[in-house]
Amino acid sequence: MGKIKNLLKKSTNIGPSALILVSTLLPILALHGETTVSAANATTTLRPGGTVDTGNHTWKLGDFQTPGNFTPVGKNTSGASWTSISTYDFGTDQRDAGSWLPFNGAMDMTQSITVAGSTYAYSWNILGIGGSGKTLGDANGILLTNLSSSQLSNGSTGGNLGGGNLGSGTYFIGNNYSYKNTTFLGLGSEYNIATVIAQGDGGTKKVLNASTDYTAKSNSSNSFFMTWTNPVLNSDGTVTGTMTYRSRNAGTDYIASTQLTVQKSMSIGFMAATGGNYSKMSVTVDLITASKGVQLVVS
Repeated sequence: MGKIKNLLKKSTNIGPSALILVSTLLPILALHGETTVSAANATTTLRPGGTVDTGNHTWKLGDFQTPGNFTPVGKNTSGASWTSISTYDFGTDQRDAGSWLPFNGAMDMTQSITVAGSTYAYSWNILGIGGSGKTLGDANGILLTNLSSSQLSNGSTGGNLGGGNLGSGTYFIGNNYSYKNTTFLGLGSEYNIATVIAQGDGGTKKVLNASTDYTAKSNSSNSFFMTWTNPVLNSDGTVTGTMTYRSRNAGTDYIASTQLTVQKSMSIGFMAATGGNYSKMSVTVDLITASKGVQLVVS
């Protein structure tokens, strides 16, 4: 019994000392360990070269309404700028311009994604004279790519929809403006537009799916709703899912949808491109639901 009492006494004496030692070492050890990423979902400002959350958390609308979270890339653009926290003017009111606006954080393609907002294109022409392009052109929509922002300026413009020269891992998802259709005596113009999903294919692009062409006025404003659904992780690490883009013009929906196989982490953003036809174009983002990918912020 005496031995047991002595042991208890020793354990009582050792306990406080051990606690003091541990409490002293913890801050020191923390300084030498890796920084832990917070799991909070609050809006953050991203910088190229930084890291993104790796805890299966989500991007919020506030992240996509923070201009500093994007890296604008321009080719023959002029005046590209954020006109508000949610609207970006691509600066494409001239020939052969390309304007890419990738988000600085990665998207987890194994999870569903939704992006919604509106696109706008404006051009005017009376009797062949116009202060802007005579016809709308050529593309305005969503960018999905496996490239860094520094590589996007190589993209070919015009009918290649800004995706030519960017490889098969880059997709344009949005509106393709084409085919001038001038009304009587040129007093106002109408244009054929189609909703398309196109993939980079060498120096050009490959249209994977498209809606029927429809006619729109020179002042073309379309709400859009893009979804990435039913993603499946393949054995080789790629992801296969269904990409759908719905563009609404004058109350009618025009839809393109196709199955894509992409990398597990991709960059998403917005883009516009012109050729011989050109116009003032912008995009407004109103909704985003997406999970954070596991990779460096693109730069």
